[in-house]
Amino acid sequence: MPETQERHHTENNHVSSFDHQVAGQSLILRYDPTTICKCLVHREYMFYQHMPDALRPFVATFKGTTPVKISIGEASQENGSLQHNTRGFKVDPSRYRALQKTDRIYNNEDEETYQFMKLEDLMYPYRQPCILDLKVGVRQHGDDAPQEKVDYQTQKCLNTTSHSLGLRLCGMKRYLIQEQTYEKRDKFYGRQIGDDELKNEIINFLHNGEEYRFDLVDPIISQLQKLEAVIRTLEGYRFYSCSLVIIYDGEIENNAVGDSVDPNSMNNNVPVVSPQQTSNANSVNDLVKARIVDFAHATYDGFEKDSVRHIGPDHGFLLGLSTLLEVFNEFKKQSL
Repeated sequence: MPETQERHHTENNHVSSFDHQVAGQSLILRYDPTTICKCLVHREYMFYQHMPDALRPFVATFKGTTPVKISIGEASQENGSLQHNTRGFKVDPSRYRALQKTDRIYNNEDEETYQFMKLEDLMYPYRQPCILDLKVGVRQHGDDAPQEKVDYQTQKCLNTTSHSLGLRLCGMKRYLIQEQTYEKRDKFYGRQIGDDELKNEIINFLHNGEEYRFDLVDPIISQLQKLEAVIRTLEGYRFYSCSLVIIYDGEIENNAVGDSVDPNSMNNNVPVVSPQQTSNANSVNDLVKARIVDFAHATYDGFEKDSVRHIGPDHGFLLGLSTLLEVFNEFKKQSL
């Protein structure tokens, strides 16, 4: 039987698949070399419109909206590879379901047009993006969630590292330079691991199969400290179900690496990659990015007529940032 396929195109610009999504169910497509487009969810769209200026350096730049047509087609399987016809390419059904929450502009029997947000592509200009996606906070459900979802999300947090650390691994991929391939983790793995295992995964994210990227540690710590300072000033804000993504380029100029090292042995004999060896970074600030994503359940006093008023900053989110800073600062001490 032929497989269901979907073709995506805007009114004026063809869009293509986005290959670097490591977590989440939202449909994300590539709009142009520096821009992605993501299903427009009203609350998230409005949060981008009214986000405090102090937070904007820590999120992807909002670039507007665009209509995207989705039409149904077919593809056949030949010689073990997927053969696309002129109508398009396959989209995972779980992400197609996410369109049900998206503003639909037009539909008929053959195609539907949805509204998408255009956002800065955080993977640009990296050649081999390495991505760590961490769900931050001790609570994931929004204030408007039905009781069934409240119960489910509460139990999920209580039974995972979200409760103890304010962090849960949702997705990860790191580039192994010798094998020239990616090692990946998913959300199901993240729900199974304990506190120490999660901390090890965070550190091993900086290991490229040959050495640790110690050149990234100070920039990560600096960005997390600045973000923590901003979050502390945001009275009444809650970042429920938001993630923090840490991204760097896994490709090193001329594959310049030091001696091989076991990723489980952190000591001061581990070779260091200098900032000058990173292929696409123009400055230390370009070496690595730490950004908050996914604001569909974020809120603050007066946002979208939300009835619940929260007092103080988001202490659950701050717990997650504190855990991350503790992990990276301890790792830095061991590298000296």
